[in-house]
Amino acid sequence: LNLKEKLENNYNKIKTNFDLIRGQFDYDGLNANLQSLKNKTSDPEIWKNSEAKALFKEIKILEKQIDDFNNLKKSI
Repeated sequence: LNLKEKLENNYNKIKTNFDLIRGQFDYDGLNANLQSLKNKTSDPEIWKNSEAKALFKEIKILEKQIDDFNNLKKSI
């Protein structure tokens, strides 16, 4: 195989693996959960809730997961 064919083969393997990962990653579910959590933060009384810090922490985690996935998707 020449270099171009090797690169194409490697790209196809990476793309196939990414598609497998995407199948395991509930992107739509994570986005829906993120929106639901963000909607809760619009409550002006949020800081009276003892779980407010945990809520914001969960939002950050979800945002990072979604951003990481989107960055991986862009790089392929």
